[in-house]
Amino acid sequence: MNDITIRSGKVDTTPEDARYNTETIRDLDNLFMSLLERRKIRAACYLLAREGKVFVHKAMGQLKYNDPGSEFQTDSLRMIASITKVFTAVAVMQLIEQGLLYLEQPVAAIIKEFDTPMHNGINLFHLMTHTSGLPAEGGYFCEPYPYWREITDMDDLIHLFLEGPLRFKPGKIFAYSTLGYCILGEIIKRVSGMSYEKYIQQNLFEPLGMKDSFFKIPRDMYNRVCIVNKEEEEKSYKRPEEFFFNAGGGITSTAYDLFRFGQMMLNKGTYNNARILGRKTVEAMTRNRLEPYTPAFYWGRDVKEWEYGIGFDIAQGNMVSPGTIDHEGAGRSALYIDPSENFIAVYVVPTTIDWDAEYMENPRSVMWSGIL
Repeated sequence: MNDITIRSGKVDTTPEDARYNTETIRDLDNLFMSLLERRKIRAACYLLAREGKVFVHKAMGQLKYNDPGSEFQTDSLRMIASITKVFTAVAVMQLIEQGLLYLEQPVAAIIKEFDTPMHNGINLFHLMTHTSGLPAEGGYFCEPYPYWREITDMDDLIHLFLEGPLRFKPGKIFAYSTLGYCILGEIIKRVSGMSYEKYIQQNLFEPLGMKDSFFKIPRDMYNRVCIVNKEEEEKSYKRPEEFFFNAGGGITSTAYDLFRFGQMMLNKGTYNNARILGRKTVEAMTRNRLEPYTPAFYWGRDVKEWEYGIGFDIAQGNMVSPGTIDHEGAGRSALYIDPSENFIAVYVVPTTIDWDAEYMENPRSVMWSGIL
């Protein structure tokens, strides 16, 4: 492990002042280095903050799959995939705060294709909580041959989404659906009068100071983007700025920019004198909003009573505090926000292998074990 270089980024305070065990940081470094050596991950970056101050920010590993000499830095760019959904949910809640939408508004009131006897009971809340009854993510039920087809535009996506019967009555079962969040992106576009991407840029990225977050990566920043294979390279660089899939997983960002967003939620809707959401809206988004005994199969976990906020998972298991919220992204990345400890953890572990507890669950257990 001695030949792996660990790079440090900007911090605001020391672990001691943040009441965090310094030995735990050494354990985290060793864990990530071990994962790198065994090729479980291609790179790693992690950031820990408490009471609004970053006290550790590190990176290690390879930036480009085809350049062994390239190094993942603390400010390297990486797709955050489904973490994008929390930005989409916040944008919808902003429009609700402005009186342009309401939480239980039927989707059919905005997108006419939903105005059928089967679909007119589906509302914004159902889409944001993955309880619409519409198709779940391909492979969500561990089906060996998940149905999918190439989608060309938003109209095609809507038609695909509405094919076949509802899988369950809206509000009764949690079934994770990226397509549902793509529909929310279309709703944001129609109601705000601007593209989804421009709305997020003007109302989230800019006021939060997220200068390293993009839907289309600027050409002069290609040298900062982490890419793990050729297929990912094609998607990352060639995706247009406005893309119907973006609301479900289109943001590229950095660990520090994700910290800014997380701190806004921890601050009950404000960051750096910018008000993004009202306090009560944040409270409404971060408590369990599902009915008692709402089940979720969740890629084989088969949970009898799933908990979920609006756009955010309610963290379960490990050693996180009750009330911790989170979202993970394919590829892989994670944002965890613990209000009880005033603690934020961001980690990015680029990889080409499927979800594995060793690089997603194990680091989190170590991170929380260091809180004093």
